[in-house]
Amino acid sequence: MIASIIGDKKLEGLGFRKIASEVIICDLEVDDAVNILRNAGYLPAVEDSKGILLTGPRIMRAQTKARPPRIIGEIDLPDEIALNGALRTLRTGEKSSHRQSTLRNITASALGELPRTTANETLEILSHHLTHSADKSLSIGYADNNGLISHRIIDPLKLSAGSLLARDHATGEITTFRIARITGVASL
Repeated sequence: MIASIIGDKKLEGLGFRKIASEVIICDLEVDDAVNILRNAGYLPAVEDSKGILLTGPRIMRAQTKARPPRIIGEIDLPDEIALNGALRTLRTGEKSSHRQSTLRNITASALGELPRTTANETLEILSHHLTHSADKSLSIGYADNNGLISHRIIDPLKLSAGSLLARDHATGEITTFRIARITGVASL
C-alpha cells in the first residue's frame, strides 16, 4: 500500500516520504493530506507516535430530532356535553361488544369448534367428499394472508394443483382455497 502511494504519479508533487515500512510523512496539513489521499482512492489512517488513531473518515449519521418540550399545565374539566358524548360512546361500544360476543357464541355452538386435520387428512377428506358426497357442505378452518384463521362453510367443486375450488357460503361466490392454508376439514 505504501509503495503504491509513493509510486502514484498523481501524488508525486506532494512530497510523500517513507520513513518506516508502514509510515509515510509529508509537509501538508493532516486534513489536506488525508483528503488528497481519499480523493485518489486510498483509505489513509492518521496515527500518533503511540499508534492511536487521530482522524478517520467522518461517518454521516442522521441528526437526532429534538424532543418537543413537555407541556405542564392545568387540566380543564370537560363540560356536560363532552361528558355525555363520552358516556354515549362507551355505552355504544359495550353494547356492540356484547352483541358480537353473543353472535360469536351462537356461531360457535352452531358450527362447533374449528376443525383440525393434517394436510394428508385434509386431502383425503376433500377427495372422498368430491367423489362420494358432493351435495353436502363442509366446514373448514382457513388461514388468511395475515395468519388469522376463519371458519368457513363451503361446497367443494374441484380439487387440483394444490387448490380447492369451492362456493363460499359467506360470500356466495366461487373461491379458490389453497390446501396449505386449510387448517382442518369437517363434514356438516
